[in-house]
Amino acid sequence: MKKLSTLTLTGQGTQALLEKGKLVIEKGRIMQAIRCLMTVSIANASGTSRALSDTEKQTFLDGYSLKLSYGRNGRRKPLNMVTFTRVQKIARFLLGSEWEGYANSVYGLGKTLTNSATTTVQFYVTIPTGRLWQLGVLRRLFGVGRTQAKTMQLEVFRKTDALPSGFTVSGNVTLDIIPDDYSKKGPEQWTYLPEWHELDETDRKARLPPGCVLLAVERSTPLASTTLTDIAVRIGQEEQYTNMSAVDAYTQFLDLPNVPAEADISDRETVLYQVTSDMQLRDWLSGVFEVEQITKTLGTTRLAGLICPVPEDQEIREDVQDAAGKNGRNKTLKAINAATVYSLEDGQLPHSLYPYMPMVLVDTDDKEFQRYPGMVSEDGRQAEPFVPDSVLGAARGAYAAFYANREEKNAADVVKQLALAVPGCVQDVYGLSRAGSLVLTAVGRLVA
Repeated sequence: MKKLSTLTLTGQGTQALLEKGKLVIEKGRIMQAIRCLMTVSIANASGTSRALSDTEKQTFLDGYSLKLSYGRNGRRKPLNMVTFTRVQKIARFLLGSEWEGYANSVYGLGKTLTNSATTTVQFYVTIPTGRLWQLGVLRRLFGVGRTQAKTMQLEVFRKTDALPSGFTVSGNVTLDIIPDDYSKKGPEQWTYLPEWHELDETDRKARLPPGCVLLAVERSTPLASTTLTDIAVRIGQEEQYTNMSAVDAYTQFLDLPNVPAEADISDRETVLYQVTSDMQLRDWLSGVFEVEQITKTLGTTRLAGLICPVPEDQEIREDVQDAAGKNGRNKTLKAINAATVYSLEDGQLPHSLYPYMPMVLVDTDDKEFQRYPGMVSEDGRQAEPFVPDSVLGAARGAYAAFYANREEKNAADVVKQLALAVPGCVQDVYGLSRAGSLVLTAVGRLVA
């Protein structure tokens, strides 16, 4: 970890930009977060020396926001004009810990602000980019590699300095940009990061965009103050609970009192669903999250959630093309689904979860290049599905044998298993059961 740049906000209504190409990490490393060391000088003319209360700190952080984007033309925006308080909650949920310095009374935002003086405080605004503490030994599965990091752009905004009467921000506010990266053996990877969405209820129901649901909350009040007493929650075709209060669902269905305090955000809002540390990766749910007020007890459900997206076929092809071209490695590159390379869940990961797994990026010097099918771009040219000759030959033999024995389903499974290694194979939240894909069709033609 090393400082890359310093962003300076010169006053209220200003913004600062870390441009695309400036977020640089070394080869063989994966970034799990961007840590921004925020330095603020606060003048106290209130007549009393004291620290800010938690409510006052939250109000202050609400005056700052950020936008994080990546991919071709910054098309993916996992955090789009999200306040620092929201980023703080997301970081607690994903990383399992509070922002460093937020509560610190020696140097951080919990420091006593001396009357008739200006006090400088520092704390880390931590922006998650992959780590999920709930996954145990797989917590480092997700993360951003150096090629993807080069496509990232970070904008920060200082809208207003909302401090109590008698307190003011003195001068500039700075943020030192420090990638939180670590060494990872093996090929580089690219992860489509979970995205934050907010929307309001319509006719008793509220739905999040389709994808893999990591977290869903009602953002009006903390859990202890919620008035949601009779609700139903569904994810795709699976009902999670019904005719329960949000409080009962939290304690009985989700069993969230066992979550470490720093990772539990129910002190800030009402948690309706989240992945938990006792879930296997294969237990994650893909679909559309819906909450319904069976008995109307809250004027409007203000729903929000953290959703892993299903990247479209063309998007994946363009990202692989860019990674292979002059903005990336400038050589022939293959992207392979991490579920195949790492044999996740012993090769039994549900098809519906393949879109959310990272892409492993290899070139012709890597042994994985000839071992697995993948999406290939030659020196930045259009990316296409590719199956190595040895793999294709074995697949054709198995396919022909199954067909000769009239085992059509097994023959189709040969094609599916090859195609699943290619990013973009699954284009539907329910896997390959409802819809095919361009990748599946292309691989099928190669085999048959």
